[in-house]
Amino acid sequence: MLTTTKRNVRRAKPRSKRSIFDEIAEFLATSPSRDAILDYHPSPAIQRRASQLLEKNREGILTDQDRRELDEFLHAESLFRRLKAMMRGVKRA
Repeated sequence: MLTTTKRNVRRAKPRSKRSIFDEIAEFLATSPSRDAILDYHPSPAIQRRASQLLEKNREGILTDQDRRELDEFLHAESLFRRLKAMMRGVKRA
């Protein structure tokens, strides 16, 4: 039997902003069409944040948290590039 006291319970920090992965998951949960996937772009808020992080990276002033967030953006971009390349190879029904 496991018991947990309040002292050793870890709680995740509440996220004030949606992550790129939250946005992608919500988009994919709608079962988008092939064309919708090919036309997908992150929201303006996500695009602005990515631009801010890229600028901070160029200036050499990224915090550790910024670096993790930028890495998320880069992984998400890689995922969607692969997905779109695969969808372009799929013949329309």
